Amino acid sequence: MKYLKIFEEFGEKLYRLMSDEELENLGIETHAIAMDISKNPNFKEFTNKEINRIQRVRYIKVSNDNRELYFTKSSGHIEYVEILTLGDEWYIIEVMTDTHDLNLYYKCDTIDGIIQYLKDEDLIPKRIPGTPIPRLPE
Repeated sequence: MKYLKIFEEFGEKLYRLMSDEELENLGIETHAIAMDISKNPNFKEFTNKEINRIQRVRYIKVSNDNRELYFTKSSGHIEYVEILTLGDEWYIIEVMTDTHDLNLYYKCDTIDGIIQYLKDEDLIPKRIPGTPIPRLPE
């Protein structure tokens, strides 16, 4: 089965900022300052293959139930990033910044979109040579 990267028609970005309407359709309160969206039943578990693909470019923490990938960053305007999957080839990137009162949500249809977002926001630290890359059995 071939997967279509639908965001290619929007230019070079493989991710985009979600509208309030899209968020509400997923049951995400757009005006909530703090909300644990990982408890939302729309979100599914990541596969080990998906986790390994992201781990190749940036170390991430994985929740016990594999439903959320996250990391914190202590410098720059981004403080916290959480990545969730809808299980049908959609990924949501939740971003907490020190410049917005509310969290920002981005949507992408491939792991490539997640990686592009991380690169665009300079969230991929330099890897120390010889440091092993964590890998889960696929």
